[in-house]
Amino acid sequence: MFVEVEQFALRVRGLGKTLFVIADVPSYKNAPSDIAARIRIIAPRRDHSGLGDLWQSEAEYNRVEAAINRNLADVCQKTGAVLVPLNMAFKEDGHYIAFAQENGRLIPLYSDSHHVSPAGSLRAAHFLLPYVFPEKPSSLAKPDA
Repeated sequence: MFVEVEQFALRVRGLGKTLFVIADVPSYKNAPSDIAARIRIIAPRRDHSGLGDLWQSEAEYNRVEAAINRNLADVCQKTGAVLVPLNMAFKEDGHYIAFAQENGRLIPLYSDSHHVSPAGSLRAAHFLLPYVFPEKPSSLAKPDA
């Protein structure tokens, strides 16, 4: 698989373009959206113990994704492609979150065990923007007319 990615990245570079390779987000055994539904149904549920999958440790993410991410980083180094660590969009306080806090509510960042929800998509988009559209240095900015 990585040979094909490398060949594709070299073709893209040959066209004078930059390929962005996106690292995968954490995945969960249980859908965080299902956990959110259970929290709403079994109210008031302040103790989330036993529900699992409210967050994922960095060690668990690395257990699943580290080898793939290392191979993707190697491809990027060889080809000039850019590896974007999208997983970092979901990292807070040393672990990866499956929910965001909003007005005291838990908002699921996943629609199932491995696809982000609309809220997760917005979080990912905000993270990706600086990679795709980096700020221009002030010396290149247009002067005011």
